[in-house]
Amino acid sequence: MTTNTTLNTARITIKSFKTVKWMSEETICFTASVLIDGKVIGEASNEGHGGCTFVRFIGDACQTWDAHSDVIADYVDTLADAEVNKKEIARIVSKIRRGAIKKVQYLKTTTQKGFVAGFKNITDLNRAKAVEQAKASPDFKTMVADMTDAEISAWFIV
Repeated sequence: MTTNTTLNTARITIKSFKTVKWMSEETICFTASVLIDGKVIGEASNEGHGGCTFVRFIGDACQTWDAHSDVIADYVDTLADAEVNKKEIARIVSKIRRGAIKKVQYLKTTTQKGFVAGFKNITDLNRAKAVEQAKASPDFKTMVADMTDAEISAWFIV
């Protein structure tokens, strides 16, 4: 018994998303729970070898959503890509923030996008002096360490 159910992809979400980076070749190797309207309907997986994502429906969801399996799998791929991108951006932002604190990096009003000014060989003893000196500069804009994640992402990640 197949139910005629329309599908709005905005209703689809994924949870328990796990990737295996070393197995990802042509596509992302991952597993995830697939939810529609917050209810788990199945498990999605991709082996990372360039094949399509497979969605295995659970229980009654098979009868309800099987007709839409291709659409669901394609949208799960989109969500998986977005999740991987989000994690990668967070990793890069974290690395930039650590470097900005360590090297006392700051932006000048004349600095081109993606570039920073900073100090070399900063120790914990002279870090406060370096911050003070940077903020006293006439073309000082902001300390990189004081920027939000979104600002760092917009400044450094194209």
